[in-house]
Amino acid sequence: ERQKSNRQAVVSTQSTGAEDCFFVLDILCYKSHHVVDSEAEFRFYWGATKLSEDVDVGERSEGNRYPIIWLPHFPCSELQLPDEDISSLDGYLFYHKEGHYTAGTTPLVGWIKPDMLEGLIAKASSAVKLGS
Repeated sequence: ERQKSNRQAVVSTQSTGAEDCFFVLDILCYKSHHVVDSEAEFRFYWGATKLSEDVDVGERSEGNRYPIIWLPHFPCSELQLPDEDISSLDGYLFYHKEGHYTAGTTPLVGWIKPDMLEGLIAKASSAVKLGS
């Protein structure tokens, strides 16, 4: 029993009916170590590292019908996005890298659809040029 309780984690997830799995967006606690007051950049690195240590959580099995998959996180700065395959994305979730975890609505997290991204970058680029 002690070993099982030591593996507990509190995560923020999104599930999809089509994939029958849980996608982890953020981590709040792992093995009794609370990280809600840590910056997002640290939580993402630490959470991905810790969940990767439990290799069985990401695999479907008789004892694990719903795999838990850590969504990849990429730094985004100077109006540039990573060169990753985005064909299967339904949107981008932006976090302020220094933001602490906040339940509910916060201005430090935003979601946009892929077709909105190009226009947003163009507007931001224009605003940066005007401000120079």
